Amino acid sequence: MRKIGMVILGVALLLAIGAGIAVLRPAWLGMAAMRAQPIDLGAPLVLTDDHGNSFSSQSLKGEPFAIFFGFTHCPDECPTTMSDLTQAMKILGPDADKLHVVFVTFDPARDTAPVLAAWMENFDKRFIALTGTPAALDALAKSYHVFFKSEAPDKSGNYDFQHTAATYLMDAHGKFVTTLSPEDKPSDMARKLQTLIAMPK
Repeated sequence: MRKIGMVILGVALLLAIGAGIAVLRPAWLGMAAMRAQPIDLGAPLVLTDDHGNSFSSQSLKGEPFAIFFGFTHCPDECPTTMSDLTQAMKILGPDADKLHVVFVTFDPARDTAPVLAAWMENFDKRFIALTGTPAALDALAKSYHVFFKSEAPDKSGNYDFQHTAATYLMDAHGKFVTTLSPEDKPSDMARKLQTLIAMPK
């Protein structure tokens, strides 16, 4: 049920940001189609990485990037997406060094820098994990039209989130291009990422 819910949220997101603005075109249609009608998403990053260091958008300047929002205690969608992205990077080979993959938590109370660092050991070593204040994370998520909502804690105090499951692909200028869907296989992701990398800077 949870996975179905995440897929529904992802579909709802695409409909919401596409309605009246532009039709999202899949990456395999080519660079011209992907740039046809840009959608203004995203905001400057001023957060903290999983090593406790300050991280800003300047670190991403001039390179395309993929950005995914989630939390380390996520039972399915988040680790699955990160694992699929790891496989996609392997498929890309040397070209994987030409883009960044960014994971942003919206659960800073539990996802401290050490927790993020330990969790990220499961995935590609080039991935960047970021946390920050609740206000900063909320503002960034809103700028990407990301939905997330904490569920009521259980008797042990553990809690889950409902959240958008899409991964956003941004070009070297920080402009939104398209998304990776939860239904994309690693090979699909790699194809879209390859097209993103090939876009002129």
